[in-house]
Amino acid sequence: MNITSKLTAYTVFVIAMVLSLLLMMNYFKFQNILSDVTTSRLAVINKNLEDSINNAVNLGLALEEIQVGQLINRAKKNDKEIESIDVFDANGMVIFSTTFTFKGIKTQVPPKILNKVVKIKEPNVSNDWSSNNNKYFVVGITIYNSFDRAIGGIVLKYDKTQYKAEVASMLKELLISTGLTLFGAALIAFVGIRLGFRRLSRSYASMEKSIQNIKNKNTPTVKDGSPFDEKLQKITKNIDEAINLINQSQTVNSTKTK
Repeated sequence: MNITSKLTAYTVFVIAMVLSLLLMMNYFKFQNILSDVTTSRLAVINKNLEDSINNAVNLGLALEEIQVGQLINRAKKNDKEIESIDVFDANGMVIFSTTFTFKGIKTQVPPKILNKVVKIKEPNVSNDWSSNNNKYFVVGITIYNSFDRAIGGIVLKYDKTQYKAEVASMLKELLISTGLTLFGAALIAFVGIRLGFRRLSRSYASMEKSIQNIKNKNTPTVKDGSPFDEKLQKITKNIDEAINLINQSQTVNSTKTK
């Protein structure tokens, strides 16, 4: 492999490493931004439901007496990726849900959700929260009465199928753009190095051949007008003269010994 090929390979390798890092950074950045946008949008849905429920609670109605079913069903229909919306009381018992109709059946939210409910409203503390797993975004909000005591909450579960599809689509686009950028950069590097280092390549090849000829005790014959030729010829001449002097000295010493 000649020197220009080595320079091209090293340059393409460095460019590939830089582009790979940029791809990873952009991928994770897009993933985080899309996740934040999704959870923020779901938090707005919960906030609207909370405002509607609070208006009824402020009129003196108990949470169980409010007709929340229509509100949560309407919210679910507006976004097909919403898996479920549950409204639960302070003890964690689900009293309204979009998944099925309750007829004397008592269902309780998981303890990890109930633990997120802040029993007493505190200043400068948000009453909403969010979490996610491999399948769902889970967004919740605590409902308070006029005395700032928690009377229940809303938990919304959002399917990640569409989110994953958008992330996969973005990753595909990033891979394609990165591949095209790498190909273009490699082509420019190849042409640029070939043209810019042509003389250096010839000089390097001439030097290698001359050194090889010296090792083989041959006189270098490569002359391509490079700045190394004259110096190599002088080095070769000096080496040959030194070898001749050594041989002559060895001959004289051998004769004296006899």
